[in-house]
Amino acid sequence: MATLIWAAALALAAQTTPNSAPRTPGEPVSRIAFGSCYNQAKPAPIWATIAAARPHLTLMLGDNAYIDSDDPATFDRIYGQVAADPGFALLRSQSRMIATWDDHDYGKNDGGEEFPARDMALAKFDDFWQVTAEERATPGVYAAHVFPQGGRTVQVLVLDTRYFRSPLIRENNAYKPDDSADKTMLGEAQWKWLEAQFRTPADLRIVMSSIQFVPEDHIFEKWANLPRERQRMLDLIKSTEAEGVLFVSGDRHLGEISMMDGGVGYPIYDVTGSGFNQSRTDWRLQEPNRHRVQSVNYNHNFGWIEIDWKQEDPLIKLQLRGEDGDVLAYQPIRLSWLKRGRIRSN
Repeated sequence: MATLIWAAALALAAQTTPNSAPRTPGEPVSRIAFGSCYNQAKPAPIWATIAAARPHLTLMLGDNAYIDSDDPATFDRIYGQVAADPGFALLRSQSRMIATWDDHDYGKNDGGEEFPARDMALAKFDDFWQVTAEERATPGVYAAHVFPQGGRTVQVLVLDTRYFRSPLIRENNAYKPDDSADKTMLGEAQWKWLEAQFRTPADLRIVMSSIQFVPEDHIFEKWANLPRERQRMLDLIKSTEAEGVLFVSGDRHLGEISMMDGGVGYPIYDVTGSGFNQSRTDWRLQEPNRHRVQSVNYNHNFGWIEIDWKQEDPLIKLQLRGEDGDVLAYQPIRLSWLKRGRIRSN
């Protein structure tokens, strides 16, 4: 099946070209920017580039600041720096931002449930991102947002891969898969919430995961470090018959597009946008990823999803864009490709 999907994507790419256009009044959400890894101590010209593209939504996938502290005053100071960045402020004024966190804005490098200051960090996150009282009623940053599209629905699901996550196994500076039945990525409450969300009708479900879901070959943080949890996600998508699931992720200081056949009846894509100003090309080697469908990119980047709702079978453009707005990777798909049992063709 993967070969057929890839061939269809190549044919579709030849027929379409990336573009952006100003939003018109009443237009449904169709342009979505996303990314991760913003170091507030460094320049970030990419904010102006994203703002110029006029996204309807901007999904912040974690490491939205580099705090790495258990000191409340440090959280206040650094969040203040982020808010004061003119480029960030401009984008925030133009585009609705939806955020999750990763380790550096959580407060501990590669941290999970063991971080003693997690509740303080959560309160600071909620304040900065203006989280609603309803969302604050439960621990963690997970949340759901629904956007009707004139007969179609886009659902944005914010996952929290930090607050509840069990400790990982690390040997020789490399994380190892841990198949222990008692280890969790999301915690039971979040899993139950996610099941309910997957059972809610939606045409396109954008799942925000701070760490990569599909890639499994590298030695860093990823869902595959807890393989039972990764499989649980795939099983949940299948058992709830949730269609339209598309993952976006950050963390890695690189950009790539990955795709796997997870046994859910349609391909699972994972578009990684990282980082806004934390990418580096001088120390990176090409790392393996058996699921990569576009070449890896180590330049500053952000992810971009553009949906043409006017077509009978909406075209979804999955892109990575650079600091100057150039398209670094482009993967076109059709909404029907994310439906169970559909035969993908050009």
